[in-house]
Amino acid sequence: PMLEDAGVNLVYNGHSHLWNRFVSGNGVNYLEASNTGNSYGAFLPASGARRPIPPAPWARENYVAQGNPGGLDPVPPTIAARRRADGTLLPFLADDDFVVFQALHTRTGTVRSWYVDMSDTTAGAVTFDEFQIGRRSPRGDGHPPRPQDVASRVGRR
Repeated sequence: PMLEDAGVNLVYNGHSHLWNRFVSGNGVNYLEASNTGNSYGAFLPASGARRPIPPAPWARENYVAQGNPGGLDPVPPTIAARRRADGTLLPFLADDDFVVFQALHTRTGTVRSWYVDMSDTTAGAVTFDEFQIGRRSPRGDGHPPRPQDVASRVGRR
């Protein structure tokens, strides 16, 4: 809630050696994008993979075996989504042969993702996802929130 309230447009993280993206109802893009290879897999219904749930003393209700812990649906790549052999669209990239990278064009607010298949580097980089960041200000004037606005909202928590 703090990031949503603060007017954040993009949360960028990486650890699981895969690419996936989720968008909240407020328009925050959550992009997990680390160099793939040695992937831990995508724990989504489309992959069939499940996370192990830790045993007691941890509270099982705080963990999900599949899906986004925040309850968000994954966003498939917008340009060149990969598919399973049966044609099912995969809303993630988790391939030990892929190197994935991103760039943010700061003037336009465009985030673009590419991959290179290291088993065939002559093919070059493939653009597979692109989206715009930027959402309406909580102030309603199209500008990012002011620090004092964020501080007042965060201070209420």
